[in-house]
Amino acid sequence: MQMKKIGEFSKYDDFVEFAKAQTSGTMRHFYDEEYFIEDMGGECAREFFLKEGLPETKYTLKPFELAGITPGINVLDVGCGRGEMVFLSARRGAKAYGIDFSSSAISIAKEMKEKRKEAWAANANFILGDAKALPFSDNHFDVVFLLDVIEHVSSHESELIFKEIKRVLKPGAKIIMHTTPNRLKTKYGYFFFMLYRTLFKGAPFVHPYVQNYKESKMKGGSHAHKLLLHINEQTVFSLMRGFREAGFTKVAVWYGKVFNPLRRFGHLGDVFEGVFAKIFHIFNEDLYAVGYK
Repeated sequence: MQMKKIGEFSKYDDFVEFAKAQTSGTMRHFYDEEYFIEDMGGECAREFFLKEGLPETKYTLKPFELAGITPGINVLDVGCGRGEMVFLSARRGAKAYGIDFSSSAISIAKEMKEKRKEAWAANANFILGDAKALPFSDNHFDVVFLLDVIEHVSSHESELIFKEIKRVLKPGAKIIMHTTPNRLKTKYGYFFFMLYRTLFKGAPFVHPYVQNYKESKMKGGSHAHKLLLHINEQTVFSLMRGFREAGFTKVAVWYGKVFNPLRRFGHLGDVFEGVFAKIFHIFNEDLYAVGYK
């Protein structure tokens, strides 16, 4: 698919194929210093530097709630980025490791470690490496985080990453995962959003991903290519399948944000969410998963 066709995109699948073609073989170059300083997590990036590696944000709170980290355990963050999960795990008393394929990410994390003078900082370790071949022995970790990574790698790479994580986990230990967006929403749910904007606001019937990319390219924006980085968005069903195929047991997958138009009606909203809302997969967002070895 050629660049000249970008203005013709209207289908989400066409855009995904375009993104895959544009990022094939060059993904690593997109994850540069600018990405980790300004783009990754938006406001959370600013919080990371403002709080010197210890931001308690919406992206860290739920994973730590699920992890139940206690002093002395071994923790690994796969695709650690700037390193906030590693720093926060080490501060909780864990022996924490972060691995990332981006030299920019590891450099930022190590520079931040140098700024921390507390004793726990010695337990925050960062490695430049490949998640498909983790440099750790079998049965080593009590908890492994895989947060906002899978959507950035190919389906084949994700299979290898799952298997490697299972290998380095201790028997009975767990992987905690988050990914966004929900592919069922980006592929189907946005149809209703597009329809609403077309009927009531006179906007073009174009997928938001496509529109954002087109506008960024027209403005000459340097961030346009970063809108192409989600090449492997997941669903509750694909995640469950991936965990099972890798050999994890007691797998749970759920939405962090559930579509519930009746939430403001108190008890009625609670009933709706408990009984009906979770089946509306095309409107829900934020996927969490936990699996045990």
